[in-house]
Amino acid sequence: MSNNNNNSECKCSKCSSNSMGFVLVSTQTLRRHAQQDIVRQYQSGSSSSVIEVMSNDNDMEIDFEYNVDAEDQVEDMHTEDLPLFGIDSLFDSESEDEGVIEATILDISDDESDDVREHFSSSNMPVNPTHAFIASFAAFFISKYVVNSGGAVLLKFLNEVLAHFGQSFHLPLSINGVNSMTSLSDVTRGVQRFVACGDCNKVYEESDVVPECCNFERLSGRECGNALFFATSRALTIPKKIYMYNSIIKTLSILFCRPGFEDTINHWIIRCTVINLMHNLYLGTAKRIMKKWRSSGLITDAHLAEMQLDADKLVLPEDYTPLGTKIGRGFPFMKADEWKSWCLVYSPVLLRGRLPEAHLSNWTTFVNACQYLSMPSISMAHLDEAHQSLGAFCRECEKLYKAPFLSPNMHLHLHLRETVLNFGPVYGYWLFSFERCNGILKNYATNRKDGFEGTYMKKYLEEAYQGDLICQTLPIIRPEHSAIILELTASTANSIATFTSTATSIQFDINAFLDSPEINFDIVKGNEPLPPSALPLALKGEISMDESKYEHLLEYYCKTYDDQTLVHYRQAGHSNNFSKTKNQRGSFMQTLFETSDGRSTKPYAGQIQYLFVNTTVNSFAGHASQHVFAYVQWYKEVLLQPRAGEGVEVNKVGFEDDSMNSILPVHRICYPVAVGEHLDLEGEVQMCIVPLPRKIYI
Repeated sequence: MSNNNNNSECKCSKCSSNSMGFVLVSTQTLRRHAQQDIVRQYQSGSSSSVIEVMSNDNDMEIDFEYNVDAEDQVEDMHTEDLPLFGIDSLFDSESEDEGVIEATILDISDDESDDVREHFSSSNMPVNPTHAFIASFAAFFISKYVVNSGGAVLLKFLNEVLAHFGQSFHLPLSINGVNSMTSLSDVTRGVQRFVACGDCNKVYEESDVVPECCNFERLSGRECGNALFFATSRALTIPKKIYMYNSIIKTLSILFCRPGFEDTINHWIIRCTVINLMHNLYLGTAKRIMKKWRSSGLITDAHLAEMQLDADKLVLPEDYTPLGTKIGRGFPFMKADEWKSWCLVYSPVLLRGRLPEAHLSNWTTFVNACQYLSMPSISMAHLDEAHQSLGAFCRECEKLYKAPFLSPNMHLHLHLRETVLNFGPVYGYWLFSFERCNGILKNYATNRKDGFEGTYMKKYLEEAYQGDLICQTLPIIRPEHSAIILELTASTANSIATFTSTATSIQFDINAFLDSPEINFDIVKGNEPLPPSALPLALKGEISMDESKYEHLLEYYCKTYDDQTLVHYRQAGHSNNFSKTKNQRGSFMQTLFETSDGRSTKPYAGQIQYLFVNTTVNSFAGHASQHVFAYVQWYKEVLLQPRAGEGVEVNKVGFEDDSMNSILPVHRICYPVAVGEHLDLEGEVQMCIVPLPRKIYI
């Protein structure tokens, strides 16, 4: 029995103890109390039949059929095949709760505080850990890999396997049913669907009577009149445009359950408007200034053709997007990450000798600021230098290009320092990650029927909150099954790293690791903890090191541990080659070494030949000590560096002879670099080295 305010009489063991025998609560609280009663009965040793009855009831409530029309009868096992204009079928929402989704989420009294913490309570999950693992695996596997009716076929197969081995447990026969059992369907319960006008963008709730044509009244007094539905001979009406809305309240209530989320957002005290560096610098000024150079004749078609030939010789790190033939074709259809590559990698090398000196010097000032601001972490000194560089760049632009060229976007350059001070390094909020979602959405498999907006929303929410659901699931299943679930949902590994950290990752100190390449490189040995994202190491089979290279390794150990009594590998140990470089991209890097007089440091560029692990047991360690090294060949240095002020270093073509310095702890890798051949003023071929910001994934 329910009253008119959508409250229900709860007669659970807790609420039935008063004189009335019930308490009026929200629908959400009613379900939670019923679930808690089931858990209490199970824990007190009562029969599990009560749980089975409740589970069957839930299956009956969710595993319904959705009929498109009289001529297309579709069973519930084919729900994924349907056009997704049936939002009830897609998101498994219940009609009695449809109008009060937002209200019930806000209905959180003191004794209901657990509601927000139990969005993925897994109350319908089987008690048996093995059965819970099977249900979770099926739900996650179908969500990630299976399209259309294949999910229902997989569920039938799993039930046949369970029956063959004499198990009384069986999975629901529909995808909605197994999602409900594992609480995966909870992530899309706050989603609503609206019919939208493609002309004026007015939205209509589907629960209301939607007119055939938009009735929005314009300022002129005339109605919009745009048709909202496709003309079809079928009785079913198909909207031309759909607007999907996911409840913000539901989303925030899930996010607030994540450990440390509230503390994190407290640091984001809004003092100014966030400026997106991606649009401000790369899609803004970089694109605008190239257009100016082209229109004014500073960069000609001949220049572009020459630069394309030089660009083809450049080798970029893995994290930077190559431009292919776009330079020679005049930079057509450039994306933000391509403009970033142009600014940081290509332009410092290619513009020398082609752009007038005054313009090149000013552009170099801009690139210098972009280098600092694009780093995942930034010091106050570098932030101040970037701010000063942008100020100098804007002042010089006033002289070089006059007032019509200047724009409000360039004025915002001078507020980037304030943005970083308020919100931290730009990696936390620039829109590269947001734009990357477009690529993720394009990879979602759909049935290519009307209503794909719903599929996108459903899949995106399942992936976004999958980590939260996994954290609730892992304690239920057996430890030996946890690894399979984590492997299946590898894309969410970062979101659950807090809950699955290893002993090694706990010892990891991010500040010590960041100081290793530039500040503490002289005390780094190679056995210090690595970032958790690098673990576990993908070791290949154990091999013996080449004799000549091992001599360098032994010399390294003797010097690093100041122990000349160390002996040959027959007593010292073996090496494990775990990652050979498959191609050139990503193998070039730069490291700091002390100068011969020991008074300063100097960067050296080289190419990693392979990475290897060496485990030793010696007096200097006292126990088995694992060192992670890169075997590097170093470029021959050039004393005179004519382009140091442009962010480009010059080396000779060819490598130095191997030595002890070829053994490099991976902790000391300072920067990834782009490399390419370059002709100096005397026509001699040299190697151009462009150091780039280092990315560290924790």
